[in-house]
Amino acid sequence: MAHRRTASSAAALLHSLQLPSLPQPSSSSRTTAKMKRSFISSIVDAAPQNNKLRASAFALFTLLALAAYGLLGGSIPIARIDFISASPPPHPRPLSAAQRASAAALAAAGPHHPPHQEIVLTRAQELGALTSFLAALPANSLPAYIDPSQPIDPQLILDFDTRSPHALDELEDVITQVWQRNPVVVFSKFYSPASREIKKIIGEMNLRPEPTIFEVDQRVDTEVLSPLLLRLTRAHELPVLVIGGEPIRAGDMPALRAVAKSGKLRTLAKAAGAIVDGGKGKGRKEHKFNKHKA
Repeated sequence: MAHRRTASSAAALLHSLQLPSLPQPSSSSRTTAKMKRSFISSIVDAAPQNNKLRASAFALFTLLALAAYGLLGGSIPIARIDFISASPPPHPRPLSAAQRASAAALAAAGPHHPPHQEIVLTRAQELGALTSFLAALPANSLPAYIDPSQPIDPQLILDFDTRSPHALDELEDVITQVWQRNPVVVFSKFYSPASREIKKIIGEMNLRPEPTIFEVDQRVDTEVLSPLLLRLTRAHELPVLVIGGEPIRAGDMPALRAVAKSGKLRTLAKAAGAIVDGGKGKGRKEHKFNKHKA
């Protein structure tokens, strides 16, 4: 009897503690869940297809690029993709003895500079350079192939590199020195009465240093030198008197006589660095001219 009461009490207690039952899902909820599972499955199933499409598109793009390169004749360089090739880069070949010597010479020469253009002489510079060339050695003469109507090649009458960056400075030194050493110059014709008259005029001035006289018609290069001097001095004929690098009344003897008579010729000679009457006090002696013959 006691046992039945205990069982009844336990059943009553469980009934009082019984949890509420969960609601059963409706038909609409089941439909929504099925749609979600279907969408996720479609994405998962489509992933391999998308990868295949990407690979196909990349292959198509590569083929189009290669076709365009072929149509352009291969003028567009294609960079080498190093990571495709598994082979190591080739090692540089050792230099030969001649190549090493050439590289050492280039390194010793320093940075390369483009060559300078050859200097172009003005008329006055050309006259000074020519006079320096003729006065340097009696045997110096101009080659027969020179065109006297055109500017002379500086390399023919100058003894330095006319393309060097210091060529103009060296040219100025040459011209300064030639007129300092030869302040009075006569380009003469040996048998010309006018030449004899000019020699007499400057001889009476007793100059120091002595005048430098070139007997042009006695030289082997007279066919080139004569017209060249006429172009440079703007004279019509020889003789030509040059003082301090300037032609004095070139080819005009009456004007030259007037300049000598007025005393201006002495003034010009002094201004050029010559000493007038430099032989006085030591006894008069016959004046000797520097005659240059080829």
